[in-house]
Amino acid sequence: MRFIRQFTHFFALLLWLATALAFIGDWKAPGEGMATLGFAIIGAILINGLFSLWQEYRAERAIAALQIKVMREGEMRLANASDIVPGDVILPQEGDNVPPTAGFWRLLP
Repeated sequence: MRFIRQFTHFFALLLWLATALAFIGDWKAPGEGMATLGFAIIGAILINGLFSLWQEYRAERAIAALQIKVMREGEMRLANASDIVPGDVILPQEGDNVPPTAGFWRLLP
């Protein structure tokens, strides 16, 4: 579904419309290079869609990496950095990303 979504957002739909117009132009006046333009636009749509999919995947991996160990209500758990609330005890480990507002919480070594 994510793959399909990359080819149906507003910009992609505009490019699909331009592709259709290029092929209609080639059908009405063959030999003027409009079919080549249509295929070039399809190539641009594919490159844009694949690049967007790759970027989305990398962003999700980066967000998933922002988890940190916290002690909440007496039990240790993993929490997203954005879900940390006052009263949580953050248990950072080497390489963990600590949210910039960590000064509001107790930090343990």
